[in-house]
Amino acid sequence: MDLKSIKDDLKAYLDGKGYHLYHVSYDKVENEDTLHVEIDDHLDLNGISEVSRLVSDYMDTKDYLKDRYLLDVSTVGLERVLYSYDDVLEHIGDYVYIRLIRSLDGKKEVQGYLDMVSDQILEVTYRDKNIEKRVDIPYENIQLIRLAIDFKGVKK
Repeated sequence: MDLKSIKDDLKAYLDGKGYHLYHVSYDKVENEDTLHVEIDDHLDLNGISEVSRLVSDYMDTKDYLKDRYLLDVSTVGLERVLYSYDDVLEHIGDYVYIRLIRSLDGKKEVQGYLDMVSDQILEVTYRDKNIEKRVDIPYENIQLIRLAIDFKGVKK
């Protein structure tokens, strides 16, 4: 199975139907092969159902997946995962949650504003015990980065 081909073809197909594909992944969920499709649109339950039907019908016409699988269609939501470096670059100035591979300054997680990205280094402003701090995080040390909601108001 070539996931890139699935993503590229699904993107073109859904773009033609007025929907915006954000991400596609394939893995096991509770021992079931699952194709996850994330849409970058504000959809209600009817919209999700429509995209699910479109994706299901489209996948049935293709020969990508030979075995039985579950289809999981969702929207990216407010706390969207930033899957690539390009995704990160698009969200400079936004509030993010970052889980690190290796601790940095004694922390495995940082939540704050993505101030700048340069040469694969992310500069983040965060609060630690009501003190505003900055940290430089190498992109290669990031296990997960996603948008987050700032309930504490690091920046005003």
